[in-house]
Amino acid sequence: MVGAANSGESATDAGEVYVFNLQTTSELTDLSVLQADSVDPVELGTNLTYTFTVANAGPGSASGVTLTDTLPPGVAFLSSSPAGACSDLGGGTIECTVGSLGVDSQTVVSIVVTVPGTAGTLSNPVTVSGGEPDLNTSNNTATEDTEVVL
Repeated sequence: MVGAANSGESATDAGEVYVFNLQTTSELTDLSVLQADSVDPVELGTNLTYTFTVANAGPGSASGVTLTDTLPPGVAFLSSSPAGACSDLGGGTIECTVGSLGVDSQTVVSIVVTVPGTAGTLSNPVTVSGGEPDLNTSNNTATEDTEVVL
């Protein structure tokens, strides 16, 4: 088989066509997200802050980085930091625009929510994604469990 050197180029071997889609390492990222709650347990009906650390380990820069938070039922979005970074898309989905992250860089986004008026465990999953292929998607999600008490 003869290999093709350029992305999308094809080569033939015994009548078969092979298509290669090569990417340079500068086009690849390794985004990750960590999550923490401000207090646990939290009293019902009070405010709670979730803090997200979004990072890119490279080897390339990441663009179009977005954090998506699916709030637990009954939890209401109040605000974000930096101000205006996050929007309530409805149905408990909060989307935060991170933008671009260079190699080995990180940023912190926080949201403030109101805890529902019922006791139990809140499970808050969050996902980070970007515009480039990600080498390790296993670290693109994080879930924080918070106990709500009377």
